[in-house]
Amino acid sequence: MRKFTLIVSLLIASVSINCWAGNPKIKLTSNESKIEVLQKSETGFTIQTSIKELSYFKVKTPEGSFIKLVASDFTKGLNIGNPDLPSLRKLCEIPQGANISVQVVSYDEELIDLNEMGIDFPVIPAQPSISKSEDAESVPFYYNASSYELDEFAGNETVICEETGTMRGVKVGRITISPFSYNPVTNQLKVKNNLVVEVRFKNADVAKTRQLIKKLYSPYFDAAFSKFLNYGAYHTKDVITTYPVKYVIVSDPMFETTLQPFIQWKTQKGFNVIEAYTDDAQVGNTLSSIHDYLQGLYTAGTTEDPPPTYVLFVGDVAQIPAYDGNTGSHVSDMYYCEFDGGGDYYPEIYYGRFSAETTAELQVIIDKTLQYELYTMPDPSYLDHTVLVAGVDGSMAPTYGNGQIGYASENYFNAAHDYTAHVYLYGSGTPITSDDAGAADAIHQDVSNGAGFVNYTAHCDWDGWSDPSFNLTDIPNLTNTDMYCVMIGNCCLSNKFDENDCFGETMLKTANKGAVGYIGGSNSTLWDEDFYWSVGATTVSSTPSYDSHLGAYDCAWHENGEAEEDWFITNAQILFAGNLAVTEAATSNVQYYWEIYHLMGDPSLMTYFTVPSELSATYMDPIPVGTSTLDVTTEPGAYVAISQNYVLLDAKIADASGVASLEFDPFVGPGSADVVATMQNRSPYIGTVDIVSANTQNDAQLSNIIIPESNHSILYPDVVPTVVIRNLGMTDLTEVEVGYEIDGGTIVSESWTGTLAQYETDTVYFAQITLTSGSHTVTAFTSWPNGVEDEFHPGDTISKVYTVTAGDAELTSISGFEEVYCDVQSVTPVVTITNKGDFEITSLDVSYQIDGGSTVTENWSGNLQPNASEQVSFPTTTLTPGSHTLNAFTNNPNGGMDENTGNDEESIAYVVYENAQIIELSLTTDDYGSETTWDFVDDATSNVLYSGGPYSDWSSQTFTETFCLGEGCYTFTIYDSYGDGLDGYQNDGSYSVTNTTSSELMGSGGGNFGSSESVNFCIVISDIDNYEMNLTIYPNPAKDILNIQASNEIKSVTFTDMLGNIVLTESVSSFNTSISTEILSSGVYFVTIEGENSSVTQKIIITD
Repeated sequence: MRKFTLIVSLLIASVSINCWAGNPKIKLTSNESKIEVLQKSETGFTIQTSIKELSYFKVKTPEGSFIKLVASDFTKGLNIGNPDLPSLRKLCEIPQGANISVQVVSYDEELIDLNEMGIDFPVIPAQPSISKSEDAESVPFYYNASSYELDEFAGNETVICEETGTMRGVKVGRITISPFSYNPVTNQLKVKNNLVVEVRFKNADVAKTRQLIKKLYSPYFDAAFSKFLNYGAYHTKDVITTYPVKYVIVSDPMFETTLQPFIQWKTQKGFNVIEAYTDDAQVGNTLSSIHDYLQGLYTAGTTEDPPPTYVLFVGDVAQIPAYDGNTGSHVSDMYYCEFDGGGDYYPEIYYGRFSAETTAELQVIIDKTLQYELYTMPDPSYLDHTVLVAGVDGSMAPTYGNGQIGYASENYFNAAHDYTAHVYLYGSGTPITSDDAGAADAIHQDVSNGAGFVNYTAHCDWDGWSDPSFNLTDIPNLTNTDMYCVMIGNCCLSNKFDENDCFGETMLKTANKGAVGYIGGSNSTLWDEDFYWSVGATTVSSTPSYDSHLGAYDCAWHENGEAEEDWFITNAQILFAGNLAVTEAATSNVQYYWEIYHLMGDPSLMTYFTVPSELSATYMDPIPVGTSTLDVTTEPGAYVAISQNYVLLDAKIADASGVASLEFDPFVGPGSADVVATMQNRSPYIGTVDIVSANTQNDAQLSNIIIPESNHSILYPDVVPTVVIRNLGMTDLTEVEVGYEIDGGTIVSESWTGTLAQYETDTVYFAQITLTSGSHTVTAFTSWPNGVEDEFHPGDTISKVYTVTAGDAELTSISGFEEVYCDVQSVTPVVTITNKGDFEITSLDVSYQIDGGSTVTENWSGNLQPNASEQVSFPTTTLTPGSHTLNAFTNNPNGGMDENTGNDEESIAYVVYENAQIIELSLTTDDYGSETTWDFVDDATSNVLYSGGPYSDWSSQTFTETFCLGEGCYTFTIYDSYGDGLDGYQNDGSYSVTNTTSSELMGSGGGNFGSSESVNFCIVISDIDNYEMNLTIYPNPAKDILNIQASNEIKSVTFTDMLGNIVLTESVSSFNTSISTEILSSGVYFVTIEGENSSVTQKIIITD
């Protein structure tokens, strides 16, 4: 096999795709591309794969041109140096003791002659993934010339199903389907389409499989197993236990006191916390002793008392040592948690690390973690902001970085999900690109302003991000106090925690700033694998789309029909989701990724993706002494716990109806217990339940206030107050006074009569009332049970806060405006309003102001349902010259106060030129449009005004765009990522920049100009009458000669420098003239052309 140095953009083409959806297609016989499970059972499964079409594009290499084949859901071939034939890979579950048998049941074979399709290049050889620590410009190109000389169809085995290891008692398998074979001599491709494959597990020990699943069950591992193709064959509902989740803390003893508030909260949250300190002989402070201790807890697990789900290591490597990786020189905590795979790389417990060296550092981490989890930050609105960065790498970022970050922002982190996304793509596509000189400062400011989630992909070192730079020296300057983020660094070494405070550690343990969790690598990461980790094991592309191969983003958001038990909701699960995606891709770096990716932070912490809604919970309160059960009604899937004095009594996941039936030993005396409910993307419910003595004769309880409900619409203010009473006394309750008051006002009471035995309840209804808007407190009570004084007053009175809301009207967007107008125009402002509340909106004031001037209002009416949107148009208005800001806002939804004023307003900035000029760009791409990008930059501010590209490959295309530019100087730059300009294989490209207002060609080019070429030009706005001369001045910039043509006779031409000095004057008596500029130094000048009755001044540039 030969290796060649691979120049920069060859690598992009050889391992990835820029916008492959626009590439030519090879149509196949199937109507759709899919992978479908036809049947699954305890003894095997049957699947069918179908391919609708193949995409392809041409790639230039040191060995000549090739084509790259792409199929939906498929990843690249792994036979390095040989033809890259895509394969489909999925994980599966293999039962204990099974022998795997694979059979191809049927397929339709298709023969494709690439030459007949006009594709006269061979299939490119497969290339290995490139480390982000490598220089992409110098990596070798692998080409096995001998394999391309074989006149035969060759490919990988059609189907392989193999066991890869064991995770928490479940054997992890991977099935690889390779339906392509290729003859490089004849340039023909065979495809096994509509392929049906049967996988059988012979001699499977189903009983043992089920027993291990039950014994080792954790609800938080369901999500990991749900990625398996045959998931559900063994994981039936009867395995789900009701016992609390175990959480182990392995710590240096010096941290014991500092840890107690954290441990108390985790107990209240519903975790059975096990404290393991390294001065305990059973734990020890060595790798082997700590591992053996954890393995002992794991293997001791039973169906009734399963093993731990989480482990948190507290201390730096001096306190809690880390393993040396088996696949490179790096530290790893993963092997602490690997027990039942015979030395494989699948951990059985989720893990994280509080890498503190002192109690002060640990206190910082705990304070930030508790504030985040208890949701006590002063202003949580920062959670609606995210920062996503595709870092700088001229070779890889346009595809890998932009593809990953673009996938995240397009699918999840966007306005549709209530996010304000600060996105930094490389090269073009965002207001500030990551390669902009101001990107680093802007990102630092975004984090300082508050962002709930931050993700960077590109190059790092142990001390931080490389470009845009964000490193240890920047962290002290952050100002995000009480606004701590969860951060992911898909880059090299940023979690290299054996260094003295790496970036991830420092983000976590810096007081009053930084992050509450950081996921990153303790060694170098790779471009392919990081893309798979984030997006899923699918084709690498600059514009990936959602498919069945889920990455960390998909698993964390779970918006595609996944069952709740299959959601990846904690930070440790997000890390696992990424590593499982890499495992599915089956690269040579799977074990390496399980070793290097680490979480600095609490493994059980759930990231808030935007400001969460409040989690509510209702239950009987108070409860009598002797109670041993409590039904808590909340949202389905919420984790509900009851504890007393920081001792966990029980914890359950609420069922599909939202009920968690908690069971515990009977309470033996009066007091109170803590009730906590938590759920992803919900603020926690933290409450108490009173325990009262039940030996009273006459004791009536106000058990619940049903109406008013927590939220009402001002449209429906008439309600019937409704409460529930309970008899806690041992004597039957036959009469009681029941009443309520609102905001301490008039008491309304009813005399209830009936018969209630002890603990029985009844519902009491009051006369209808009309609620008023705003937030209010209703207090309800019982008194005089059976006509006597109540013997136990706790529980006699309860209060409830309710809100009568006018609604939440969002000003979603403003349309009808352009950013720049070349002349004064009339426009019709249009805004989009969205109902973000829980009730319909029937009326709304929608207004706008320009530059804080007079208010224009439309009194909208209609019926806008929750989450619905509608456009509101204003009367046409005439714009005025200058820079302006239009602010649009909503007010008075349903005639009342908006419940959330934070989304009522939007603004746009625009510029109106009185006499600007039109610049036209005409661009014809070469055969490799994906290499071409461009931008226009304002020389005075260095701001990118306009940008474009990349374009699609294979066919040459012509694009024409026009831009409005005011007076000033500008630079147009065209870039080619391959470095050969617009030099194509069959079709060369070209470009021209023309001022169509003055009919002046500013510059043009084509062919091989290298990596970039620029055109500098200036615009001077003269009175409109001056255009009567119809001037054409060229070239600009000029070197030796300046040509001037006019429709009227030219009398004189005068050159003035920037200081106002006249440096050259020529007398002219003609319509055309050519003036020598050799005596002028390089620089900027003003040239004034005098006619009979008019003159024109224009800025020009003289170059050497």
